[in-house]
Amino acid sequence: METGETALAFASKDLGESNLLYGFRKNPAELPAGIEIALVAEDVEVAFEAAVNAGATKIAGPKVKPWGQAVAYVRDLDGVLVEIAGEM
Repeated sequence: METGETALAFASKDLGESNLLYGFRKNPAELPAGIEIALVAEDVEVAFEAAVNAGATKIAGPKVKPWGQAVAYVRDLDGVLVEIAGEM
């Protein structure tokens, strides 16, 4: 995933199990995880559609907030909530 100067990667559950000998808490597929990753995109609508086309689940389509920022939400394949936001 391109994030500018920040490297961001997602690991599979199998990789997590192989790296974390005592296990880890898996996210239920039907609910977002208790965390959120926020990514800034030049075009929120294009980034939202790209995420959905790559397998993310739609949570909330692009919407302009009262303060003028465009924001959308998806969940990744493991249920992590991802905010896609425009610059502020």
